[in-house]
Amino acid sequence: MPYKGKCFSTCRKRTKAECDHPQCRYVNGNQYKYCRLNQTYKMNEACEPELRQRADKNKKGTRKSKKPIVIVNELPLSPPLHIIPDEEMIAPPPPPTRDEIAEFRERVKKANATRKIKGFMKKHENKRRARFLKAICSDADVCMAFGTESAKIKHHFDDFNNFDLLSKPVKELGKESVNGFVRELVYEKDGYTANAILKSSTLPTSDNLLYEGLVGQFLNRIGKQYPSFLETYGIYSYDPKHLTYYNLRKNKQTDPAQLKVGLSKMPIIQKDHLAMACQNSVYMSVLIQHLNDAETVGDLIQNDDFVAADLLNVLYQVYMPLAMMANKFTHYDLHYENVLLYEPVKGKYIHYHYHVTDYALGGPPTVVSFKCKYIAKIIDYGRSYYNDAENPRFTGSSSKLYAAVCADKKCVKCGKEKGFTLLEIKNKAQLEADRFICSQIPNQSHDLRLAYMTRCSLKMFNKTHLVNPAVMNVLEKVSFGEGLKLAKFQKDRLKFLPNAWIHYGTEEKLASGLPLKINNVTDAYTEFERLVSDEWAGAYNDAQYAALDKLGDLHIYDDGRPMRYVPV
Repeated sequence: MPYKGKCFSTCRKRTKAECDHPQCRYVNGNQYKYCRLNQTYKMNEACEPELRQRADKNKKGTRKSKKPIVIVNELPLSPPLHIIPDEEMIAPPPPPTRDEIAEFRERVKKANATRKIKGFMKKHENKRRARFLKAICSDADVCMAFGTESAKIKHHFDDFNNFDLLSKPVKELGKESVNGFVRELVYEKDGYTANAILKSSTLPTSDNLLYEGLVGQFLNRIGKQYPSFLETYGIYSYDPKHLTYYNLRKNKQTDPAQLKVGLSKMPIIQKDHLAMACQNSVYMSVLIQHLNDAETVGDLIQNDDFVAADLLNVLYQVYMPLAMMANKFTHYDLHYENVLLYEPVKGKYIHYHYHVTDYALGGPPTVVSFKCKYIAKIIDYGRSYYNDAENPRFTGSSSKLYAAVCADKKCVKCGKEKGFTLLEIKNKAQLEADRFICSQIPNQSHDLRLAYMTRCSLKMFNKTHLVNPAVMNVLEKVSFGEGLKLAKFQKDRLKFLPNAWIHYGTEEKLASGLPLKINNVTDAYTEFERLVSDEWAGAYNDAQYAALDKLGDLHIYDDGRPMRYVPV
């Protein structure tokens, strides 16, 4: 009967006893119990029960197609069946044997084990790398000096750009100078330690550290071939709005957290960075390799043992790569405080082997070998000339970079008062006033300053008797200070100290002066190689190191191959 527009059967609301009518069915569920219309009936439009119409079980339903029916008069014939003869039929593969099943299970077992091991190795990658480095390279400074595992070390310390890894306060290293100040950074990760140096400027007119960083990045590639250069880890800038720069400069120790908020790395130098380097030149800095307990040639020039045993070998280490790079690099500030002498392990020596190509006659390479406990490292590249043929960008050479600086309107007077002044091209009179220093052009004679200062110091400190007379003869040939006029104070100094060094530069002389004079770095390398290769010098070198143990062999090649260190 209808109720509120809906139809309900008379079975509704009957008790179980009353629900015995043929049209009704009692639902006896766990949750619901009620009487309802039997499923064989349905309510019609008049709200009366009637039997449902049963569909024919043998008749399948069809779905009407929306597409019109197309009657095909002729159907294409299917190709005739190809009956394969019994002899051509392939029999099913035989079931696997027990051995094959066992082998398959073993492969699955190994694959699962490999997957688990890979997951474990990836999870503990940092700890494994630290253990590996500790095992083969207990001292990170030593390995970085030899170039061995340096990529792994830098990767382990996130390229030294993660200041969260600093384990100690940033410490003052040496006294502040006119050019800048340096701070020591100690990194530690998973029990493995490494060091770096942060170099900063003190005056806007100091050598621009962005430029020095670019020279250092060029030398990073050269350093894979020759061990004579420090690695530059990155170019950084201080935030002028933060006190990090002032706190580092003022305090002997600084909280490492200061670096995280006030110092940021400049990963790839763009032209926009040049304006920053000009306007805020004092806020530029470089992060470079640190060698613990390294001394300079100036520190040891009065040491009798050093002068007698190692001076010649150190000079060869310096002038060999400078001669090979004469057309693409000039240091321009090569005094003996800018050559570090690093002794990797006290009481042990390195056996050097320089593989030198015979460019003149085209013969087989010769090997120049000697023993020395020091690695000579040239530092401070702020005035250097460089030309990187493999870098097509504006940072690829001194001249390209200076052109970009001059093109930037924010670099007033081409950055003359912001550390770029020595890049300016000058006439001869101006060059003489600047002691023939121009970082845009090479000067193959200028880096003879180290040899010149060495000669003067040996005489002044009365150490000439400790050196092989042949070495002193070679040093006497060094031509330095050419093209410079002596000022009155220099003349007065020579009256009281006849052997004092007074020159800071020299005019370039490309033509060789041998055998009478040493006019450039190639002449110096030629003469020092002749002395090192001498049979008597070799015997003397062996005698000097007879009581020491060998640390390893260092092979250096002039044909572009990377150097190779073979530990004992």
